[in-house]
Amino acid sequence: IEDKYWKTLDISGTGMMGYVSIPKISQELPVYHGISAEVLDLRTVKPLDIDTIKASAAKTGRLLVAEDNAAPGGIGEKLAALFDIPVSVKAFPDVFVPQGSTEALFRLYEMDGEGLMKEAERIVRK
Repeated sequence: IEDKYWKTLDISGTGMMGYVSIPKISQELPVYHGISAEVLDLRTVKPLDIDTIKASAAKTGRLLVAEDNAAPGGIGEKLAALFDIPVSVKAFPDVFVPQGSTEALFRLYEMDGEGLMKEAERIVRK
């Protein structure tokens, strides 16, 4: 079967990203952006299923990690060190994060569906 999409991307998410932002983009990326996305919900980071992530990332050649914690020391940083493919991480920066609703904070740091779609577009167009 021929892939009807022109680019592929692996999206792995932890915590709330797995059910807040990622479901939206996994449905909209193929329709509006022509990007096929393989989505992994990393419900547990310990133990981390490196083999599954590695197999998925090897198929797509790119990895977008979305995590609802600080980027430094996070799962995205670990995966970037393990894999020899482009890895992009969407997470909170290593600064004081203001208080607010999850929705507002995800929007502020472009970790919501729209922000992740922009990042997916950026990655596949490289």
